[in-house]
Amino acid sequence: MHRSLVLLLAPMVALACASAQQGNPVRYRCDGGQTLEVVYGASSASVTLPGQAPADWRQQPSGSGIRYGDGTTTLHSKGRDAFVVRDGRTLVGGCRELE
Repeated sequence: MHRSLVLLLAPMVALACASAQQGNPVRYRCDGGQTLEVVYGASSASVTLPGQAPADWRQQPSGSGIRYGDGTTTLHSKGRDAFVVRDGRTLVGGCRELE
């Protein structure tokens, strides 16, 4: 059973690692033509929201995918998709990693 679980999870982990290479900017195209840029680190990420300067956010626990935030605004990402929520409302949505 352990081997089956490893074989099942390996492609998802590889995709997450490819998307979130440390130190390399990952650019997303979002709803309304907005662009989101994230530079992932070991325990934090530099997040550039549309029309704003980069901000460093700490990694947060996530049940699935990855999550970074500053206390009021949170980036959620899984695979090649991402969205940003502020105070419970979607701030930037429908983001897909650019090739």
